Amino acid sequence: MKEESEHRSLLLTFSRGLLSISVLSVIAFIGLAAGQDADPYKAAAAQAPTMADAPLEFKAMSQRNMVSGVNQYVGWTPIISGRILGRTNSGDAVTIELAQAGKSVRTFRAPLRGNRGETWFEDWDFRGDDTKDLMTAVGQFTATFKYVNDLAATTTPLAVRKFNVLRLVDYENSKNVWKYGTDYGDLLGFSYLVERQQLSSQSPSVWIYTWMNLPHDSILKDITYRIEVDGKIVPPSDEFDAGQNHESITTFDQEEAFFVKAANDRVINKNNVYLVVFRPRLIWGPKSETAGNANWMWLVDHPGKWSLKIRIAGEVVRDLRFTVLPNGHIQRHPEQDPATTGSLNLGPGRYFVETYFPNPNAFDGRFDADAIREGTLFGRPWTSREVKEGMLMALPPKNAGKIPFPQPALPPVK
Repeated sequence: MKEESEHRSLLLTFSRGLLSISVLSVIAFIGLAAGQDADPYKAAAAQAPTMADAPLEFKAMSQRNMVSGVNQYVGWTPIISGRILGRTNSGDAVTIELAQAGKSVRTFRAPLRGNRGETWFEDWDFRGDDTKDLMTAVGQFTATFKYVNDLAATTTPLAVRKFNVLRLVDYENSKNVWKYGTDYGDLLGFSYLVERQQLSSQSPSVWIYTWMNLPHDSILKDITYRIEVDGKIVPPSDEFDAGQNHESITTFDQEEAFFVKAANDRVINKNNVYLVVFRPRLIWGPKSETAGNANWMWLVDHPGKWSLKIRIAGEVVRDLRFTVLPNGHIQRHPEQDPATTGSLNLGPGRYFVETYFPNPNAFDGRFDADAIREGTLFGRPWTSREVKEGMLMALPPKNAGKIPFPQPALPPVK
């Protein structure tokens, strides 16, 4: 398998290269993790179903039909996918009610196959029908997710999120016209680490996930790391990431194309957002003679407050902050405290980390500090004092990019 962790493979490529989603995912489930008193994955598999805050994907897919002999944009349909944690059964389903300005617009149903408690999650997806689910409204939609238990004949609330549908410009048939897209600005506030479970031939490594706004993910080259623990530099080995091991596992490619009269030329205005996983040689848990070597760094050797800086061509682009416990595990962030209403729900072995950005942030093609302050993962509000008084207070100013996205009006052609 290319990925044993959490994302299932899904490639949706839309006409004219307007917007594509690439979501890579493979289910992994194994038994007792070394050094742990109980198997968190087995415990999660036995729990009542809840909705994971990530992964959650939404896209407004532009639809085209023949109108008066001309192929034109006529509206958009939703593509939504997510994850249920815990036991699911065949016949169960997730429903999504979209509402705007307090008025219900559509209700969708995503059926579940059922994991019967054999794995700790089930991924689901819904793709709107090109005709009956066609919409033209734009702006903010409130999405209410509910779980339908078929056997018990009950429906229970899961979560409420906000999706912002945009009008984007496209140039066709010598005219600037409207198509549709989605605002992903608040995703950049979300980064997390995964303590990957140890397989017979692999070390129990730590993978690093963070969202980035890039012209293209091919610019991620010359990757190095600077690690500080309790304010002291901990130099990694020369082989810590010699292979530049990284990959974009979720891609939201969006672009506008429009003719600018003043320049007498067609302009391409990109706004691409990627979830990137970085895989340096980092190991969690108690030390073992069968895992790693001198080129790997063990968390257990460096307990304390970490600042892990990801650098591109020598420049810091992300500063991820978290705490490592004396037993070599990552400490759960207060944002994930289950005793707090609305706490971040990711599932076992996944740890939210605070994301700090360069100031000013010229690395990301666009950066919306206001969107991140309001929440993340499609409008999920922040709950912890640590995030509100730490990460959010340090956000750099907004970077709107060289060209406004989206365009506020159709640029004149003549």
